[in-house]
Amino acid sequence: MIKKYFSPISFLFSLLLLIIVFYRSEIQWDGNLRDHYSKYYLFSFFLISFSIFSFFLNENVKLYLSIITISVLVSLYLFEGYLNFKSTNLSKSKIYEKFERETGKKFDKKTFIEAFTDGLQNNPKLISPTLPFMFLNDENLKIFPLSGQSNSENLYCNENGFYSEFSTDRYGFNNPDEVWLTKEVEYVIIGDSYAYGNCVNRPDDISSVIREITRKNSINLGQSGSGPLIELAILKEYLPKNVGKVVWLYYEGNDLGDLKVELKNAILKKYLLDKNFNQKLIDKQNLINSLVKNKFIENYNNREKKTSLISYLRKFIVLTNLRRTFIPVGFKVPSEFKEIMSLAKEFCDKNNTELIFVYIPEFSRLKNENFDNKNYNKIKSIIAGLNIDFIDLNKILITERNDPKRFWPLIGGGAHFNDKGYFEVAKIILNFKN
Repeated sequence: MIKKYFSPISFLFSLLLLIIVFYRSEIQWDGNLRDHYSKYYLFSFFLISFSIFSFFLNENVKLYLSIITISVLVSLYLFEGYLNFKSTNLSKSKIYEKFERETGKKFDKKTFIEAFTDGLQNNPKLISPTLPFMFLNDENLKIFPLSGQSNSENLYCNENGFYSEFSTDRYGFNNPDEVWLTKEVEYVIIGDSYAYGNCVNRPDDISSVIREITRKNSINLGQSGSGPLIELAILKEYLPKNVGKVVWLYYEGNDLGDLKVELKNAILKKYLLDKNFNQKLIDKQNLINSLVKNKFIENYNNREKKTSLISYLRKFIVLTNLRRTFIPVGFKVPSEFKEIMSLAKEFCDKNNTELIFVYIPEFSRLKNENFDNKNYNKIKSIIAGLNIDFIDLNKILITERNDPKRFWPLIGGGAHFNDKGYFEVAKIILNFKN
């Protein structure tokens, strides 16, 4: 029976794989990840050719090929299972023990839903951040919100043994509200989760550290999950007058991928096509609060209803962890990135504000000596060509600092800085050209 159906099953599987690869590459990503998917194209064509060739093989050869194929598949799924096991809380138990032994603190092992439910008992108005990227697929929006709910208490992420908590300012950013009361601002921090201050409490985020050290005003306009186009939009909507420096944090891990998605949004695209476009969001906070509140309720309900088992099985079947380990996704630098940075530079120059670009490396550079981000030199070249000041944290943190792993969470790092990391980056920014 195996010998009889080996060839037709192989052909159908190969054809299905080719269709999936084509859909992901050409439809879902509009051809922007064709280089990444070229490996899958070649593999699909090889399987199709081989399956056609197998129709002409004798029965014994088919039997051996079937045994080899089944053995390879079993091995791949066993390895995928091992990688999944490593990422579960069960496999992290020893790491938790190490954390508690070295810090003397208990690691909060509650899920977010558990922690949030506990938090609601003390604060019925508690929310979790509802971020701009969550609106990217909403096609019927009259405005695109670029901040969160104003004057709200937020529970967020846990990478350092505790769930971070913070209050937002009048515009929904992670600041004490009084930052908007001063006439002069020395620093404005803009970027994604690294600017936002993911998984630490104030005053451990970069903007707060700068305020603590300099005793001058610093405003955090970061929004977790944002890419360069959303960041340009935030800059044009919320940059106050009399700002000395804008510090633009760029994360090599996902900023280009975020940009690819942002470019598909009609409202955001206007910031790129029309340098005078402005939604005047600073006067529409009540509307933003309403949109954010509704999105938060929607996301919270979906999170509770989400069947994690189905999601887990889907990722397991397509060997998600295995592919990410050996075939990482790599985005090309789109031409729009240079346009965005050029517009940001022009906007800052118009406001007599210095623009500083900070390149943040992936934690993977510490785990893999052969790590290679092909866009690293191109990004540096683009920023240099635009005459924008460049702070290379890849060089400073990874190469020049002793024991750079100390700047990431003890639990394993990889996502965001710990308090030491944020503090070190703030010092590097303050010492730049001083």
